[in-house]
Amino acid sequence: MSYKVGKSKPMTEVTLKDCLRHPIWEWALDEETLPGRDETWQRPVTGTKDVTPEMVDPTITFRIAGSEVVGTGIYDHDTTSLSSISIWDDGEWVDVRELDDLMIPVELTALPTILGRSGVRFLLSDAKSDRAVRMADAAPSLSTVAADGSIRRQRTVAFVVAGAPNGGHMCGGTDKLLPGLIGLAVCPICGIRTDFEYTNPAFRLRSHRHDFSETYDASWIVSDRFKAFCEQSGYPGLRFVPLPKSRGFFHLLVDRTLPLDAEQIGIKKQGYCSTCGNYREVFGVFTHHIRGLASPLGDGLWASDVLVSSGNWKHRVLYAGQLTRQRMKDAGLKGIHFGRYP
Repeated sequence: MSYKVGKSKPMTEVTLKDCLRHPIWEWALDEETLPGRDETWQRPVTGTKDVTPEMVDPTITFRIAGSEVVGTGIYDHDTTSLSSISIWDDGEWVDVRELDDLMIPVELTALPTILGRSGVRFLLSDAKSDRAVRMADAAPSLSTVAADGSIRRQRTVAFVVAGAPNGGHMCGGTDKLLPGLIGLAVCPICGIRTDFEYTNPAFRLRSHRHDFSETYDASWIVSDRFKAFCEQSGYPGLRFVPLPKSRGFFHLLVDRTLPLDAEQIGIKKQGYCSTCGNYREVFGVFTHHIRGLASPLGDGLWASDVLVSSGNWKHRVLYAGQLTRQRMKDAGLKGIHFGRYP
């Protein structure tokens, strides 16, 4: 190669500062056989800020036109397009397909030159396609920036909260329960549990590294730190049931509910049991249809009023407000993922 490269690192450790200093990165594929390395390692291109044909699938840095918002994408020489697009958002790289509040279309301006040409622009017209095509030099610029210089974003009224998987079960599989669940109410006809707030006293958390995690059957497990944060914040409607086999951790139950809009969701229910009144299956696009939610949620946590999924794994969807998300991030609580609603 005619260009120089720097020291490689896992792509997950490449920071915003790294990308601004070195706007071109390449895959360190020739280092895969070294101890501790794999195909996700990248290294910066040094000594040049020009993308040339000999750079195979380079990751280049861009700015959203007219703003200070930075992102990266893999440049394809043949199609002159960007893919695998990520945006630096709130201190981390976020897949553009997860930024549901980003106003589309949006214009991206490459920081490095491409074949000697500066200011090359790309048009992202569909965030879900994860591909931005090169714009013609004469194409008019898009107005994607607000008056204060920030990028235009749709209003986020809530966040869907999910936890890191902890590899455990509170009660068991969809159709088969764990043995020895003392006191768990189960329908004698369909065999599905009727108590979906049951806490298994024998539950043992495998890893204590997360403050918020989920079992396979969607029970929320939280740490002492998470409990203390919620209590200090004065969040109502939360119950923390101690786990005797996992000291310092609790089964989180949420009493405040938000009504899901069954008509918009197109809920499908199958396998009705006339004895317990349960459905074996409840399907639909649950998270994005809360009835009457037009203004942002306040600070706190809410659960859906409908249990979704299959058999013994039916559970509620958890929601948080914008301020709650930011406060939990600032508190450094680990294991929590926030998906934007709508």
